[in-house]
Parts: sequence; structure tokens; C-alpha cells
Amino acid sequence: MEHTSILIVEDGAEMREALSDILSDEGYRVKTAGTGKKGLALAKSEKFPICLVDLRLQDITGLEVVKGLKEINADTSPIIITAFASKETAIEALKAGASCYIEKPLNMAELLSTVKRTSDAYRLLEAKRKAEAALRKNEEKYRSLVESTEDSVYLVDQNCRYLFMNEKHLSRLDFPSDQYVGRPYRAFHSDDDAKRFAEKVKHVFDTGTSVQHEYEDSEGHYFIKTLSPVKNHETGIVMAVTVLSKDITGMKRTDKELIETRDYLNNIIESSADTITVVDMKGTVLDWNKGGEGVMGYCAEEVIGTPNRIFFVDPTEADRIMEQVQKKGVIKNYRTTVVRKDGKIIHVSLSAALLKDKNGIPIGTVRVSRDVTLEVELEKRVKEERDNLNLIFESMVDGVYAVFEDYRVEFMNKVLRDEFGDHVGDICYEVFHGRTEPCPMCKLSEVLAGGTVRWEWHSRRLNRIYDLIETPVRNIDGSISKLTIFRDITEQKRAVVTLRESEERYRIWFNSSYDAVFVHGVTSEGIPGKIIEVNDIACQMLGYTREELLNKSHLDITDPERLDDAHAIREKLLAEKHGLFELVALTKDGRKVPVEINAHLFNFKGQQTVFSIARDITERKRAEAKIQKLNLELESRVVDLEAVTRMKTEFLSITSHELRTPLTPMKAQLQMLEEGYKGGLTDKQRESVELILRNLTRLDNLIKDILDISRIEMGRIKLRFQAMSINDVVKEAMIMQEPFAKKKEIIIVTDLAELPSVVGDSERLRQVIGNLINNAIKFSDNGSEVLIGCKRVGDKVLFSITDYGVGISEEDKEKLFKPFSQIDSSMGRKRGGSGLGLVIAKGIIQAHTGDIRVESEPGKGSTFYFTIPLKQKIREEEAPYIG
Repeated sequence: MEHTSILIVEDGAEMREALSDILSDEGYRVKTAGTGKKGLALAKSEKFPICLVDLRLQDITGLEVVKGLKEINADTSPIIITAFASKETAIEALKAGASCYIEKPLNMAELLSTVKRTSDAYRLLEAKRKAEAALRKNEEKYRSLVESTEDSVYLVDQNCRYLFMNEKHLSRLDFPSDQYVGRPYRAFHSDDDAKRFAEKVKHVFDTGTSVQHEYEDSEGHYFIKTLSPVKNHETGIVMAVTVLSKDITGMKRTDKELIETRDYLNNIIESSADTITVVDMKGTVLDWNKGGEGVMGYCAEEVIGTPNRIFFVDPTEADRIMEQVQKKGVIKNYRTTVVRKDGKIIHVSLSAALLKDKNGIPIGTVRVSRDVTLEVELEKRVKEERDNLNLIFESMVDGVYAVFEDYRVEFMNKVLRDEFGDHVGDICYEVFHGRTEPCPMCKLSEVLAGGTVRWEWHSRRLNRIYDLIETPVRNIDGSISKLTIFRDITEQKRAVVTLRESEERYRIWFNSSYDAVFVHGVTSEGIPGKIIEVNDIACQMLGYTREELLNKSHLDITDPERLDDAHAIREKLLAEKHGLFELVALTKDGRKVPVEINAHLFNFKGQQTVFSIARDITERKRAEAKIQKLNLELESRVVDLEAVTRMKTEFLSITSHELRTPLTPMKAQLQMLEEGYKGGLTDKQRESVELILRNLTRLDNLIKDILDISRIEMGRIKLRFQAMSINDVVKEAMIMQEPFAKKKEIIIVTDLAELPSVVGDSERLRQVIGNLINNAIKFSDNGSEVLIGCKRVGDKVLFSITDYGVGISEEDKEKLFKPFSQIDSSMGRKRGGSGLGLVIAKGIIQAHTGDIRVESEPGKGSTFYFTIPLKQKIREEEAPYIG
């Protein structure tokens, strides 16, 4: 039974939920609204027989909601629920159209009883309306049936006078519709016919039962009349007789044709080569045609009256066939095996239909059996071949699948199963395309029509491109499937695109090159062939058109005086496959152009081909001549410059040594004073001594740097290359700079990778690292960080030190590694230094066959890097100056 829909309009959420839960548990379909307007909106979209309405709502009153509900659906039964009950509000609610009135707090039993009562009343009203509508429909249907029927329908009284007749009967009598009432039947029919009709009418009035009779009119038309009583529904007395007169002339002709058809079909059955058998519901053979004798070897007399079970290899097969025919009414192409009279087992395809009597009661089955033994053997061979084909498909590197006419996947080989999963039996467009309907590009109909199609499919889901070959395959049952071979050509397509792009780049480069480009062939004997291709620059350089050059060999455009050189170049090119040569080209107007040729010999489509780029070096030759002349002039000057440089270096070395000699006793005496060997010092005296010592130390370091610079430039710096731990060297250098870092509250952070032993001069590397750390601290703000890193990069060690100080501009970077050069060279600069530390560091790192560089940005800090090889020969030597 359909459950009643109820709308609850209640602004109290808890009350609304409670009413909804209670009524839902009772089986009602419930919807709720928190305001009157929402309730009316729901009522417009859906029909609610019952509506529970709170009298006091936030937006409009419950009475307004009731009126609105009745305007939307007059059959709705609103039930008012309120905590503010009064006689006046009850009367107003009922006037507005409410069916009843319930006070809060609600009595749930009373509520459910009221709702059930209202629901039952609504159901009764609906049932009444449906019955009335059905009655009206039946009356209209009856009248329409009477007027639209092709048969004559009329009503007569006991004296056979017409009381009513339909339009069909009026047209048959050819009589006006307003003049038939009261006229007797005999006025329109022969006396004999009128007499027989009067007897039938009397029989109906006397017995109260219907009667039929058949007659033929004077024109040879046959009619069958059905006379039925029209009784008083209270007394049961026959008041009139309804006559249905049906023209059965066509039926009589049809009967005659059916008899002729039956005889014709009997002849067909008897002449059929298939076995046609009639079996009753118990399985007994009732009929057997001549074809059965040919297929089974039995004549009709031998089998009629015997159970059909005896013909089957498995007798229970007969029961299964009968069961299926009774269940389905018909079966087609049912395969089974039977035994012939001579004992031979054959395969048959059997179709059967249920035979019924005129009352629709099954009385047996008619069966048609065809010998399909040869067909079965053929199918077996086809299946074996199909299985072999599937084995071949399984071993293919391409994806293979087959689909039936209904898009179901029949077969997938291993490649496709691995790619998409095993989806045999699923719908192909769901499996491969994730669609709910066939693809617009699907080729199934084209293939099923007999065509073979080859096309490309781009799977966006897998981002792959496939080459598809789709062809029809005939199945054992005669149906057609679509066989598809997938070949993944994604990489091939990408290669084609890459090649096309490469060809395009080559074409652009070839035509936009600033140099002349030539391509020419080489014969199997190594003799230069014709020029195959040239660019525009080649034509401009030699003064020929492209067509003129394509008819020449490279010897035709070579200076005749340099042909021997051309032959030598050819021999070298054939031997080494590539080379850089100089030659003299001859232009169309006879000018000689010196060219530098970069040539490569390669195999192109099975032919030896030379690709060469020729650059006009006329200006370069002129420049070389000028340079040669200038070099001669410079050679004499370089000798003088080297002597000056040597004198400067020796002067620096001697001067540094002479400056350092008096420093040692001065420093010793000051240290003795500081330690109190000469007596106690006042605080001011001690501060003076410490200031002098600090400046002596700075002067000593400056002299050391000058000595190192002079040794580096003279190639006399001694290095002792030994195995060492670079991380230990870094830590020792850090310890030496700790006082300076603490003074500026600098935090030093290290990231030192585990490294194998390195061959180098540990003392000199400590000097470099110490200098870089000192610079980083010097140029950092107080309280900042300095980062030190050391790691392996290939066969080298990479050291880095990063500060977040002032940074270095691109212009100032050029000054870093030059002697006595500082970024801030003014007299009032804040940070001291000689400007030699980085120069010495560079010399030491280069002596280790390493490299030193800097990356920096003003205001963001700097990072200094140097690399040295992991492995070097352990030795002691004076390193030459590289910079």
C-alpha cells in the first residue's frame, strides 16, 4: 500500500523533529518546513494529503498557511496544532479549511489517531473518485465501443421492434436515424429471416440466456448474431434483447484459406528434410514426418506411441527439453545428441514450441530437429584454430582484444590485461574510455559491416598513443566480432615529433647560418660527387646561384693552385671522418677567398656524404698579419717588462726581510715588559704595551703576506703534499679564529661531510681557510652567523664559507684577487687589512691545481668557494705562479 505523505509546518526545531520521527516510524512519508512560506513552497512542488500546521509561526500565521494550502490543493486536510487554544481560534481555523484542531502539549495517541482517521478519510475520498472516474470511463468506453465497432448493434423489445441501433446498423439498413424507433424487424428483412429472428428473441425472453445463430443474406454475405438479455437489475426480468450482428463473410473466406494452407503446410512438413515431431505432455510421440525417417532411420509406424526418451544418448535430456519448453514457451537451436536406428550417435539442433488447445491449456510440443553433426565437427576444428590463435595473441607484444556486437569484451591478451586489467565480459567503452555510452569514433558498426579499419587513438587517461587495426572475425555461431590489435606508438610519435623539430631547427640553422654550408656526395671510390645542398651565404660568398652550385663539385670552386691541398684534405677526411682545414675558394668572377672548412664525413641513406661549413677568413688573415707584426714589436718590450717584474719581486723580498729583522727583538722586549720581567707596569703603561704589541703583530702579518706574495710570484713557495684530513684542517682554522668570532658574537655553523684523506699542504690550506673565515667574520654584523661547508663533488673537495654581511658588487669582485687591492681603499675605512689575503689564497689553491671563486650580492652577504683534487702525488716542490 502507498504510504500517505504528510507536511509538518512547525517553527520549533525539536517539536518538528519529534513529530517527523514519530510519523516516519508509523510508515508515513514526512517532509518538514520551519516557516509558513517554506511550507507553502513545498506544497506547490508536491501533493500532501495531510498537513500539520503550528498556529503561531514566525513569518505568517498558521491560518494563512491553511488558506494557502487549500488554495493549492482543495483536498488537503490541514490539522492545526497550537499551545494557545481558544474557541474563537478553533472556529477561525475550521472556517479557514482546517479539518481538525489539536492542542499542545500533544497527546501522541490522540495525534496518531487523528492522523490515521484523516488519512483513512482521504483514501476513501480518493477511492470514491477513482471509482466514479472508472465508471464514467467505462460508460464512455462502452458508448465509444458501440459506436466505433464495425459490427451492427441494436436493441429490440419482445415484439421485435427496434428500440436502439448504432450508426453501423443504420448505414446497413439505409434508414434515417430519427425514424427507426418502434419499427419492426420484419420491415427490413425477409419473412423467413424475420420468423427465425422472432423465435430467437422469444427464446431469450423465455430463458433469460443468450443465443447465437448464423444466416446468409440475399447478397451472399454471412452474419452471426448474438442475442443477449437486458435485465432489470432489481427484478431480474428480461426487459429487452441486445443484438450484436457480426459480418463473418471474411471469416468464412479465411476458414477456407486456412484449410487450403493447412493442406499446403502438411505437404511441406512431409517433404522437409528435418525431423518434425509432435510429442504430448507425457513425452509420447504423436506425429513423425518423412524427414524423421531420413535423419533417424525410423518410419512413423515405428515411433508413434513410443516415448521420445529412447532417442536421446542421455534419456534425461528429454525431460530437460520439456521443462524448458513449458517454462519459456519456445526454445531455439538447442544442441543435443541422439541415437539413430543403426546405433550411430549424431548431433542435432532442436527447436521446440508449446502446443495449446483453444482454452490455452498445453497439450504437447512440436519439435524440429536438424542433423548438425558435420557443423559440430567443423565448429570443433574452428575452436581449436581459435584457441591456437589466442595463444598467438597471448605471445604478441601488441595488445589484442575482441568485442561482440553488443560491445562486450570477448577476449584480451596479456599485454592489454597488464595495461587495463582483466575486463572480459565488461563493456569496451567503459573499460578503455571510462564512458557510459559508445564512443563517437567507435568503428564497431563499420567493422561489423565487413570493413577493416586502421586509425590512431590517443588515450588521455594513460597519455599514450596507439595504432589500431580493427577487422571483422566470424564466430562459430555465425555472428561477427571485432578484432582489434593495439600497438603502442607513443615513443614512435614522440620520436617523429622530435625528428620534425630537429629537422626544423636544422633547416632554420642551415638557412640562418652566418657561414657558408655545403653538402656533397662521395663516390664509392672516394671521388667527390656533386654538391647536394647549399645555403644562401654560400651563394653570396661565391657569387653563384643555388642552381649553378648544385651542378658543380667542390673541386670546381677551389683555387686551381691549391688542388693538391684539396686532394690531401680529401684523403685525410676519408681516413679520419672529420677535420678542420684551410683552403682557398674561387668565386664566379675569379676572386680568391681564403676559407676555414670544418668538414664531417657521414653515411646518409646508404651514401657517403660530406657536410662542411666554410668561413670566409679574409679579414682574419689580414688581422693575423698585423698581429704577427705587433708580436715582433712586443717581444722586445716583454723582455724589459720581465726584468722590471723580477726586480720588483726581489725588492719586496729583500725589503720584507729587512723590515722583519728588527721586529723580532722589539716584540721580545715588549713581551718581557708585559710579563713583568722589568718591573711592574701601571694600567696605562700596560695598555700602551698591549697597543704596541697588537700593531707589531699586524705589521708582522703584513710582512709575512708580502713575503708570501713575492715567493708566489717568483715561483719559490714550497708546498709539502701529504695525506691529511681536510675536516681537521677546517677545525684547526676555526679554533684560531674563535677569539675574533667571540669578540663580535658571531656564531659559526659547520656542515662537514665525511671525506676520505686528501693529498695537500695542510699548513697552507689552513692559512687559506683561516683567511676566508677571518674575512667572513670581519665583514659580518655583530651577532650574525657564518656557515662553513665541506663536501665531495666528483673527484674533488668543495669548501664553502658564507656570511650575511655587506656583500660585494659585481664591479668590486674584479678587485678581490689583485695584490694590495681593497674594496674600501679610503683612509677612513672601518675594516683593516693589506689586501693580500685573497691573492695569497688564490696562489695556494692554484698551486693545488684547484679553483677559487665568489658569489655575492650587495646587502645580502657573500659565499667564497674553493675546490682541490682528492688525489694528488705526495711530494715536496716549489709551486709555479699561475695567476
